[in-house]
Amino acid sequence: MTVELCNWKRHVSYLIMMAVGMLASGYGVAQEASTGKTTTIERKSRGPLAEKEVSKFKTRKGRLEAKPLDWNATIGKPETPSGQPSADEQRAIGKEPGSSKGGAPNPKAKRDAQKLYPQDWHGLREPAKRDMLGLLSGHGNGKFLRTAGSPDIFTQYCENCPNVNTDSPEIAIGKLFTNAGTCSASVISGKNVIVTAAHCCYDRSNKNWIGGWSFAPAYHNGNAPYGTFDWSSATVLNSWVNNGDIPSDVCVIKLQN
Repeated sequence: MTVELCNWKRHVSYLIMMAVGMLASGYGVAQEASTGKTTTIERKSRGPLAEKEVSKFKTRKGRLEAKPLDWNATIGKPETPSGQPSADEQRAIGKEPGSSKGGAPNPKAKRDAQKLYPQDWHGLREPAKRDMLGLLSGHGNGKFLRTAGSPDIFTQYCENCPNVNTDSPEIAIGKLFTNAGTCSASVISGKNVIVTAAHCCYDRSNKNWIGGWSFAPAYHNGNAPYGTFDWSSATVLNSWVNNGDIPSDVCVIKLQN
């Protein structure tokens, strides 16, 4: 489903409000929801392997070789009947979600990034090779041009779609690389926090964390004009781990500086 960014702001606020949950003891099965509302994995639990997992996304070649994540393989079998809220959702009914003030990016970020990654910035100037058949979607007897968003993507991110943002490149959104494939993600806090889908973080089919998260803001065609930012921790709702219901399909990732 395509979800507007404003709706996800409520989901994200809901998750952050509850993110006082448990620390996963390892990289395997998450703890049960009976003792907390969220489950978190810390990068240090992966040891030296954590750096090896993200190293391949430091190069343009490695980023281009990454394939999109197959979310049908990671969502597992939902345990909650369609339309029935999970226990965590029921407890949250009536509670006001928290919020935080927005803000502009670091005014020096673009200048510093252009010095650090000149080749990537040069690559951004290359004409976009848009797949117009992919941009045009049938709707009744007519067609419309898809400007942002696509099925199963939780941010307004479309690499070769017409730009709907005032800033170019769009530095608050980008591509998220993982051990299982790529997703999209959005910056939601100046404290290095991004949001993505839980099926990009926790594999319910195999009951383990996916890992290897590396975020490339303003990503385009292999270019990472602001570099890549590796993960520090990841948090999902236990209702996602145990039930797999769509409203719980959200993950908050804390990035390294």
